[in-house]
Amino acid sequence: HFGAAKNVALDFLCGHKSELFSCFTQMNAPVGTGSLQTSIKSSSFSFTANVLREAAEISDLFSELCQKDTKTVFEQSGPFKDVIQTSLEAIQRMSLFLGAIGTARDLFSALERANSILDGSSGVIDTDSILADGIPNARHDAIQNAHFAKSCVIVASASEFASSIKAGNMTPSSNDIEKTFQIHVTNEHMSVLEQLAARVQYNVLSVVSSTQHNHSFTTFSAEEVQASRFDVSSIVADGAVVAVDSRRGQVRSRYVAESAHVRFARAMSCDRSTHSISVEYSDNSETETIPWSWIVGIEDMSQRRSVFSYAPCPKLISDADSQTSKPTLAHIILLLRWCRHASPSSSSGSGGCPASLVKCVAELASLLLGSELLIYEDAASTDTVEAQRINSQLIDLFGYENAGEGEAKYPSKLPVGTEVMSCIQNGLRSRLKAAAIERDEERKLWEAQATGFESFLGGSTKRQGRRSPFRLTRKSSF
Repeated sequence: HFGAAKNVALDFLCGHKSELFSCFTQMNAPVGTGSLQTSIKSSSFSFTANVLREAAEISDLFSELCQKDTKTVFEQSGPFKDVIQTSLEAIQRMSLFLGAIGTARDLFSALERANSILDGSSGVIDTDSILADGIPNARHDAIQNAHFAKSCVIVASASEFASSIKAGNMTPSSNDIEKTFQIHVTNEHMSVLEQLAARVQYNVLSVVSSTQHNHSFTTFSAEEVQASRFDVSSIVADGAVVAVDSRRGQVRSRYVAESAHVRFARAMSCDRSTHSISVEYSDNSETETIPWSWIVGIEDMSQRRSVFSYAPCPKLISDADSQTSKPTLAHIILLLRWCRHASPSSSSGSGGCPASLVKCVAELASLLLGSELLIYEDAASTDTVEAQRINSQLIDLFGYENAGEGEAKYPSKLPVGTEVMSCIQNGLRSRLKAAAIERDEERKLWEAQATGFESFLGGSTKRQGRRSPFRLTRKSSF
């Protein structure tokens, strides 16, 4: 039933389309940044705090209209395609803005810790962190990301200006350019914009998730499966993803199931004579022949389509600001990095966003990323340099703790629930395992090189426990 209130809301959207979309079109103009434009790339978009507030409210309306009870009617309306396109553009912009903030803060925080260690007589610099390319490169990247985030913002009032030039006890200094740029991403005004951008991002992610990713998976009831004419072999193509539940759980989507006993698998072959199907499970690659009655859902391969282009996150966030009509996986990875930064467990988080909002954004973005990677699983080779970079970025986000004896474990610091994290890790197990193996090989190679270097120095103990922050051999995930 299309509620009367939402019916009025849809009529209002159709009648005032240009006015309601104006807050998004106003973001198209970049803000001037003076002479820095020639040396450091600025963003291609900009916004004021009021524009973001309006965008948060309007995108909330979009999200409500895309829910189950109204989505069918809304999809047939005139503004629907414009809402989808606007949401995709907003995903790109908010991901770049939030990603730049989170990355810059993490880099500045890591640099502060490294400086305190280098100034002291003890301590260990973590070479698996974002300082893997060395302190000079990290400082340069931090400044570039801070500048990019600042270039997204238009200060529109005296009070906004006052809150944008100081952060706690820090004030801009002509003698300390690093501190000046650090203030760009840690001031009070930026924290306000950060929370507004997160609200917009959650709403537009909800729009895309509810309209673009729910058409390719069909669920079956127990009555349908037990029907005498139910023939799985006629509807399950080889290679299709099926949901398997020996206890007959109900499936909501590819990743989130109401039953903890639901597993996802790839169909290999069907046998009509025994009413059975051979499958390969996604979580552990094991194969099994199961009865048709265990199938509770199936992917419609004809409806499989990607929303995000296949591309890893570049080293510089400004390089992902391509102004293309279709966002990439890099934008979702950037967003998840911000979620990790903004989580309560992060040592460099600003606390500007409510933990509940950060968690909602992280879970929704994780599910979208997992679904997209499954679509690309067959189309894209996992042995390419591009795929290896994506895998490395995935393990930084989701971790890998199913290692064997003697192998390193990589914990995840993303603020997502246990169920969502378990489903994502199971679905991406092959990618995460490949990245973990590569990391282990790099670690062993580095340790061998470090041992040889210590031997060359005559067994000096002064360098024990410390790795050079200026030159490292480990490949970063960028």
